[in-house]
Amino acid sequence: MDSAVLTVTELSVQLKHALDAHFSQVIVQGEISGYKQHVSGHHYFSLKDDKSVIDGVCWKGTSLKMVLKDGMQVLCQGRVSVYGARSKYQLLVSHIQEQGKGVLLEQLERLKAKLQLEGVFSQKRSLPLFPQHLGILTSPTGAVIQDMLDRCKARWPCRITVFPIQVQGGRVTEDVLQGLRFFHALCEEERPEILIIARGGGV
Repeated sequence: MDSAVLTVTELSVQLKHALDAHFSQVIVQGEISGYKQHVSGHHYFSLKDDKSVIDGVCWKGTSLKMVLKDGMQVLCQGRVSVYGARSKYQLLVSHIQEQGKGVLLEQLERLKAKLQLEGVFSQKRSLPLFPQHLGILTSPTGAVIQDMLDRCKARWPCRITVFPIQVQGGRVTEDVLQGLRFFHALCEEERPEILIIARGGGV
């Protein structure tokens, strides 16, 4: 290796300097998600569109002319920096302008209304307290499936059938539908009592 060897901290500091220099003033459009105000007075949220997400922070004392809430479509002015302890970049917001209700929230509300009319939410059934057979739709290579298998083994060992799906990208919907069709087509003796669709964190 010809390149200089850096410690994790040194790399994080260099990344912070690069971002501070090149993204010292940006305006980003997106939808607020996961908003919470800490007891310290700081405001934390995610800013997202249909493909990506970035963490946002409004420090205590920042003048906000509105009450922030999930689903708001906003313009955020600020700078991009790195939270050194985790080497995670975030948007430090100095000004927010509301644009209305977010597109993603509107889509979710329309879908919920449609499913409500179809009676989907009225068809809820009580779940068995101690299921003998679980069906899981998730990525076969992610940390989620291993965590679920470990917890089931430790707390309630039972039969588990995993249907592999993509949990992000353009194939998610089709993969989930294919998995549901697979389990639905099983005979009653082979059909899991509970189906779990799982994915990890991120967008």
